[in-house]
Amino acid sequence: MPRITLTPLTDEEFTAYCREAISGYAAANVATGNWKPEDAVRRSEEVRAELLPGGVPAPKNHLFAARVENRKVGAIWIAERDDASGPLAYVYDVRIDADQRGKGYGRAVMEAVEAEVRALGLTRIQLHVHGNNTTARTLYGSAGYTETNVVMVKQLD
Repeated sequence: MPRITLTPLTDEEFTAYCREAISGYAAANVATGNWKPEDAVRRSEEVRAELLPGGVPAPKNHLFAARVENRKVGAIWIAERDDASGPLAYVYDVRIDADQRGKGYGRAVMEAVEAEVRALGLTRIQLHVHGNNTTARTLYGSAGYTETNVVMVKQLD
C-alpha cells in the first residue's frame, strides 16, 4: 500500500480545493437527484460558506493534502464534531486527483486519517457517502465502516 503523508493545505491548495469541492459536491447532488442542476452550484457554495465561514478553515476543521513522496495526490477534510453519542471526527470530503485514482491512495488516505483522528483524541469517525458512489461505498465498507442509515428514493413517472 502506498505511504500517504497528510499535510495542511497551503493557501493556494486550499483555494483550488474549494473550487473543486464546490463543483464536485454540486455534481454529486445533481447525480443523486437531491438538487436541481440550476440550483446546485449556488447550494454547494452556501454549504461551503456555512461550514467554512470567511472561506478559511474554521476552528476544529482540518484540511489536508494527501502526499506520496511530497507529490500531492488528493485532499481530505475532517472536522471535530459532537453528536448525541459524543465527540467524533466527521469526514466531509475525500478527494483523490483524477489521474491518481485506482492506485490504492483512497485506502491509504483513510488509514492516515485514522492516525490523525487518534492524535486529536477522538475514537469515532463518521462520514456521508452518496448512494450511487459504489466505489467509495465499497472502499469504506472494506475499511470497517458500517452503514447506520440508508435513505432510499423511487422516482415515479
